[in-house]
Amino acid sequence: MEAPQHLAPHTRTESHLQDDEKLDVQHVEGTKASDVESQPASEDRVYDAAFQRRTILKIDLRLLIILGLCYSVCLIDRSNLGAARTLGMNVALRLGIGERFSIALLAFFPPYILMELPSMLVLAKLGARIWISCIVVSFGAVTLGMGYVKNWQQLVVLRVLLGATEAGFFPAAAFLISTWYTRREMQTRLAIFYLTSIGLAGLAYVMGYGILTLGGTHGIPSWRWLFIIYGAATIGLGLIAFIVLIDVPEQSKFLTEEQKAFVIDRVNRDRGDAVADKITVASLSKPLKDWKIWSYAFLFLTATTPSYALSYFLPVILNGQGYDVKMSLSLSCPPYICAAIFTLISATLSDRQQNRARYMLINSLVTFVGLMIVAYAPKAGVKYFGAFLIISGGQANGPAFLSYGQAQVRMHSKRSITSVLMVSFGGVGGILASVTYREADYPTYDVGLWFTAALQLVAIVIILFLDRHLKKLNKKADEDPQFLIENYPGFRYSR
Repeated sequence: MEAPQHLAPHTRTESHLQDDEKLDVQHVEGTKASDVESQPASEDRVYDAAFQRRTILKIDLRLLIILGLCYSVCLIDRSNLGAARTLGMNVALRLGIGERFSIALLAFFPPYILMELPSMLVLAKLGARIWISCIVVSFGAVTLGMGYVKNWQQLVVLRVLLGATEAGFFPAAAFLISTWYTRREMQTRLAIFYLTSIGLAGLAYVMGYGILTLGGTHGIPSWRWLFIIYGAATIGLGLIAFIVLIDVPEQSKFLTEEQKAFVIDRVNRDRGDAVADKITVASLSKPLKDWKIWSYAFLFLTATTPSYALSYFLPVILNGQGYDVKMSLSLSCPPYICAAIFTLISATLSDRQQNRARYMLINSLVTFVGLMIVAYAPKAGVKYFGAFLIISGGQANGPAFLSYGQAQVRMHSKRSITSVLMVSFGGVGGILASVTYREADYPTYDVGLWFTAALQLVAIVIILFLDRHLKKLNKKADEDPQFLIENYPGFRYSR
């Protein structure tokens, strides 16, 4: 039987040769060739360029859009306290007394951190489509319930439940994306995922302006409408995700057999782990001995701290600078639109040039400069410009750090625990934002701004150290065939 036009056995296309030549790889330092963990080599197949583009586009449309939409409502639901506070919740629930508002913010994060690992174990049992859609429906229901709280204590309880229900979404989404793409494509795809969520999260402030007009309708104040509308929309999106979302490649049903073989083939050429190893408590705990994944996790913390801080406090900061409620909500949107564009440009250049460290450094510097402007600029308009820089740099480093960490590990179990650890540290970043941006420092929040700026300087030091260290390990693997990285021949750390 004649092979399909897009499939020709035992030859290699120019695009494949380029992929193989530019392959950037990974491994556990010090592993010897005799200890190698590998999967059976796939047939040496060739797929024409049009077939490859068509297949990847099909995956992009089916995976990235729905995940981006789900993550956008995830971000909105966890960070809309700032908008609700501006709309009147602060007065209604007396959140201005002591540190009540900070306590409500902080309550989200302990369960969010503690439930990350159990959530990944459930993901391994149920699969991505079922588990992610269940998560989205659950935190949508909790958000809806916030529209009916009677006091600040009830709000805190629901924030605890929100953290517990949202916990598994981001690591599951990042893990799912990493199973479908090669490492050289990963940052751009994560950036598209981020771009969708950042853009829509920014538009949520404009929606908050519109919800302001609903105040008093059916006797319900506008801040309650905020939670009710967002919660109902989130539940609906979770139901859509159950229908649209896809699982890992070997379980996919929306691709033809040839397309599935192509996806598995290219991932195996990149890192040899297209087919999942068994995810257990033991397989997830073993990688924790690798100190480098703790470094990747801390880097992610340095990106999430400014992101959380501005999502919670930007409307409040603007309001404290003299802008009225409507203007504070409206002005909170443009920085996020700018950040989405900045993130996509940064990620595209990083993937195209295969140089992640350079752009991570640039993003950290942009964030630092923005923080200094907001802290010390005398005019409100200049401070507002600083907010653009903070949000752009911090949001761009989110997918940059995440893809950097994912690109340095192999096997589904290690990729899972790396994702869990990084997102958990991201939650710690949220805690730090909650406790350092203190009510006592309103409206300038000098302590929080300086603390966040210090984190950017630490991130710069870590990036420079890791880049130098990984370069040395790659060189050692090039010179000594017995020295393997991540137990796989030819695997090199991505820099």
